[in-house]
Amino acid sequence: MGCGNVLLRLMLREYDKIVMMRYGVLNENLILFCVKLAGEKSENILNAFWMLMTDAAGAEGINKEFQGINLFNKKMTEMLQLVSRPTAQELFVIFHVAYEAMYGKDVSDVSDCIIFWETHGLTRIVYPDYIRCLDEESI
Repeated sequence: MGCGNVLLRLMLREYDKIVMMRYGVLNENLILFCVKLAGEKSENILNAFWMLMTDAAGAEGINKEFQGINLFNKKMTEMLQLVSRPTAQELFVIFHVAYEAMYGKDVSDVSDCIIFWETHGLTRIVYPDYIRCLDEESI
């Protein structure tokens, strides 16, 4: 992780309209989780997500990364009730909104925000695939 990216993230964090995850297991695996969970029934997604997180981070990693886990779960449940089988793109947004809720940030109008997401754990060769996954006009 370069100092420039850390500085940029710290500056962006000051803007209310920027929605952004901190570096961690969820941030690094976000697209993979979204693709794996896409199309599942909404009522099954939260349990399936925690199974994926446990496999990726272990219980200790989850406790470290999700210190406001109840707030995260509450917001996830609330947002998942809005769709029956969310797409990967919808899950990408839902995870960001729920993540911000853990830190007390209420993202009530996602259309009025910018989601800033980037990862360092992946080779740049996969980024075009991620762009195709997230670049849908229906989002």
